[in-house]
Amino acid sequence: MPLPDRQTRLRRVGWLAGLPLLALAWGGATLLAAPRIGARIEAEARDVARLTEDREGEPWLRVAARGRDLVAKGKPRARPSAPPC
Repeated sequence: MPLPDRQTRLRRVGWLAGLPLLALAWGGATLLAAPRIGARIEAEARDVARLTEDREGEPWLRVAARGRDLVAKGKPRARPSAPPC
């Protein structure tokens, strides 16, 4: 089996050297961006919960923020009763 030419060897070395660098860049970007994205989601969830928390709202929908989660509660809508036959 003949040895690969020089260009093929350089390409392989480039991939082997580039993949760890790409992984480091991806990990660094994730560590920098994740807290900001989480804070933005949490702020929007707080706004939604605040707007739906009023006592004048619909009884079948109550939303509360618990950390990064939105919890929806409420009683089911009453079904209209069938008219007597």
